[in-house]
This record gives sequence, C-alpha cells and structure tokens, in this order.
Amino acid sequence: MPLDEKRRYDDDWSNELSGVWLHRCEVENAPTADVLERFPYFANRMVHLLESMENWKPKTFRELFIPGYIDRTSWWIAMFGIFFGFMSVLGLVLNGYQIYVGQRALHLSQQQINIALQAFQLQLNTTTTA
Repeated sequence: MPLDEKRRYDDDWSNELSGVWLHRCEVENAPTADVLERFPYFANRMVHLLESMENWKPKTFRELFIPGYIDRTSWWIAMFGIFFGFMSVLGLVLNGYQIYVGQRALHLSQQQINIALQAFQLQLNTTTTA
C-alpha cells in the first residue's frame, strides 16, 4: 500500500492487508536498550550510528564550525576560545602597526624640529650680520 501524503494516519492507520506493519513508537526519552529491542533488524546499524555520532571529531577547518552531536557545551567553549584567540592575534597585529606608525611619526617630527632649528639658526645669522 503506497503512502499518500494527503491521507492522515493514526495508530491504526490501515485496515487493509499490507506487507508493511507500522506501529507508533515513542522513542524520544526511551532508554537505548528498549529502542534497540523494538527494532531488532536495525539494532546493529543503530548502535554503529550512535557510536559514530558520539565519537565524531572535526577533521578539517570547516568542520570546526559544526557542533557535535553529544556535547555542545565544549563546542561553544571552543568557539569562544577561537573568537578570543582571533581577536588577540588581530590586536597584536594592530598594536605592531601602531608602533610602526608611532615610530614613523616620531621620526618625521624630529626632522621637522631639525628643519625649524636650522631655519631659526639662519634667521639669527642674517639678523646679526645685517
């Protein structure tokens, strides 16, 4: 019997003979052992999937931004650390640039002072000789 999207299925959704037997199964907070008993044909695969999900670790840089299936707290802590690490490195780079600009400004101001002193010296020499 093909499933029709327009048709509503309740717990006893079909009175016709069918090769598929469906029953309602609330598994949201059920223990894992109970869930595996209800699906004996898929139990091995379900255990494998659950273990894969639990032991998943990011392998590439892009996967760092995918939260894990089990412990999202450690993911948020890692994102917090990455953010503040990035901000620290950015701060160091900007601080280095600021030091360079400050040294350059100091050098230019010393040149201006030397030029002003030379101009003042020339002005004194011209007034004393005249």
